[in-house]
Amino acid sequence: MQPMTLAEIAQVIGARPPETPDVVATGVCTDTRQGSAGSVFFALRGERSDGHAYVHQAAAGGAVAAVVERELSDARLPLLIVPDAFRALGDLARSYLARFAIPRIAVTGSVGKTTVRAMTACALSGRYTVCQSQRNHNNEIGVPLTALGAGPEHTAAVMEMAMRGTGQIAYLADIVRPSAAVITNIGLSHIELLGSRERIAEAKAEVLGALPEDGTAALPKDDAFYAFLRDRCRCSVVTFGTGPDADYQASQPRLGDDGVTRFTINDHPFEVRAPGVPYAINAAAACAVACSLGVPLEEAADRLRSFIPADMRMVVREAPGCVTVLDDTYNAAPDSMLAALASLALLAARGRRRTVAVLGDMKELGEHSAAAHTMVGESAEAAGLGLLVTVGSEASRIAEAASRLRPGGPSAVVQFSGTEEAAAQVGALIIPGDVVLVKGSRAMGMERIVTALMQRDTDTRVPE
Repeated sequence: MQPMTLAEIAQVIGARPPETPDVVATGVCTDTRQGSAGSVFFALRGERSDGHAYVHQAAAGGAVAAVVERELSDARLPLLIVPDAFRALGDLARSYLARFAIPRIAVTGSVGKTTVRAMTACALSGRYTVCQSQRNHNNEIGVPLTALGAGPEHTAAVMEMAMRGTGQIAYLADIVRPSAAVITNIGLSHIELLGSRERIAEAKAEVLGALPEDGTAALPKDDAFYAFLRDRCRCSVVTFGTGPDADYQASQPRLGDDGVTRFTINDHPFEVRAPGVPYAINAAAACAVACSLGVPLEEAADRLRSFIPADMRMVVREAPGCVTVLDDTYNAAPDSMLAALASLALLAARGRRRTVAVLGDMKELGEHSAAAHTMVGESAEAAGLGLLVTVGSEASRIAEAASRLRPGGPSAVVQFSGTEEAAAQVGALIIPGDVVLVKGSRAMGMERIVTALMQRDTDTRVPE
C-alpha cells in the first residue's frame, strides 16, 4: 500500500480524525500473526474470534492505529471508530484502488476461479505488471487486502471473487469496479445455500452488472446458463469453450507422461505444465480476457508455458514405488469431479498404467447430494479405472453407482468411512506404476491421504 495519513484514512472510512492525524500508515493488517508494523489494524469480528481482543497485540507489533467498532480502554494506539469494520475495510480498498487507472479483471464462477485468475495474470505478464489475488484471497477480507496491495508499479489487476450468498459478489465488485470479468461456469457449488443453479447464476451474474458499457465479459459458451449470463451484459461479450462457436475454442487436449497437458486454442498450440482437461478450457478463458487487452494469442501461449498450478489443484507428485499421485485435494464439486475423472480417463485409455481414483465426499450440495454422488459414480465407472476408492458416507453413493455398472461386481471398488481410515489403509491397495487421483471437498482433508501415499512403505502391500 502506498503511504496514507491517518487523517486520509479516517476521512475515507467515516471515522473521527485521531489526535495524531499526520501519522503515516504503510499497510493494513487483519491478523497480528502476519505482522502489523506500520499498518492500520482492522479489528474484524468473525465466527470464532473478535479482532478487538488483539488490538493490544497489534500495538505491540508496531501498528500505527486500529479501526474498531467501540471504545477500548488502554488501547495504546490511535483508534478509528466505525459502525462496521468490514465495511470500513471495503471502503478504504475501493477508494485506494480508484487511484490507479488500470484494467481490473474480476474472476468468478463455480469452479476454476483460482486457476483462471492465475492463468489470466500469467497470460498478461508479458505486457502488464499484475497485482493479483494471493492464495484464496477472494472474500470480503481477501479482495480488499488484494486491492490495498496495488502500487504504482502495477499496470493491471486480476481479482478472484468467491460467492457465499446473494449480494456478496455485488459487494466485492463495487470495491473493485472491474473493467472486465470472467465467469468460469455455473455449477452446483454452494447449491445448499442458494437452492438452485438458477439462483447461483443470478449471484454470479452480479459481477456483470458492475461492468461499464465499454467493458468486456468473458463467458462460458458451453454452459447451460450462457444465454442467461449474456442477456445480463450491457458491454461487449467474448466467449470461450470447446465448441466451434466459441470465440476461443479449446480442443484436442492430450495428457503426456511428462505431466504436461497439450491442446490448441483456435488452432494455436498450447501446453501447460499440469495434467487435466480443465486446464485447456481455463486457458481459453484466460486468453479471452488477455487478448481483449491487446495480448496476441501466440504471446499468451508462450506465457502460459510457465504457468504453475496452485497447491492441491491437480499437482503431480511422484510417490515411492513409481506411483504418480494427482493431488487435486483442495476442494470438490460435481463439475470438478467429472473434469478430474475425464482427465484420468485419457490416461486410462492409453493403457500403459493402472489408474486409481480416491474420491471423498462433496459437501454443500443439500438435497442434490445423492444424485450428484451417483452421477460421479457412473462417470467413475465410465472412466475405465483400475480401482475406485471412496471416502466418507456421502461418497459411498459413488461406490454404489460404480459397482452397479461394473461387470463382475464391486471387487475393484473399496469404501472407507473416513479420511483417517483411508490414509492408514489405502497404501496397501496401490501397486507400482499406478496413477492415483485424490480428490474431495475441503472439509474432508483428503491431503492426508496424499501424505500417506508419499510416505508409504512399498513393502507393506497386502499380497493378492
